[in-house]
Amino acid sequence: MKRKIVMIAFILLGMGMTASAQFGKKINLGKALQAGKDVVAAVTLSDADIANMSKEYMAWMDTHNPLTKPDTEYGKRLERLTGHIKEVDGLKLNFGVYEVIDVNAFACGDGSVRICAGLMDVMTDEEVMAVVGHEIGHVVHTDSKDAMKNAYLRSAVKNAAGAANEKVAKLTDSELGAM
Repeated sequence: MKRKIVMIAFILLGMGMTASAQFGKKINLGKALQAGKDVVAAVTLSDADIANMSKEYMAWMDTHNPLTKPDTEYGKRLERLTGHIKEVDGLKLNFGVYEVIDVNAFACGDGSVRICAGLMDVMTDEEVMAVVGHEIGHVVHTDSKDAMKNAYLRSAVKNAAGAANEKVAKLTDSELGAM
């Protein structure tokens, strides 16, 4: 199935390039090729790819945000609340608290769940666990993978449009295009 989708993407890309050439338009081959690469990346994106990208992202986040130590008030509370939750659907979970004032939490496809201290300051244990459950739901439902596939597909559309029109290319390369 994936192979058919990839072949269709390349056929459509080739048809678009041929049509543009027939109508005398210059085509940006670099953008056209990048559009094709993005489609292939979206179609072939695996759970292992997501786990690897998530691990890289979490390594960066944990380096650039202060994680609480297990013997702190936040660390002890987190362990009390989540210590019994080791894995879900065969995926090992790891929890951490960032010592920041933000009222936020997030999860990544590798099973990492991070909670901000500001959220723990304003919520009861039951509310924190509701947030933890919500974040675990993102992991279970492969929301990271779906978001990454959509990002690749959006990039493919922007690059395909930019390949056919220089003005569109400038727009899609701008901050407005990124929005």
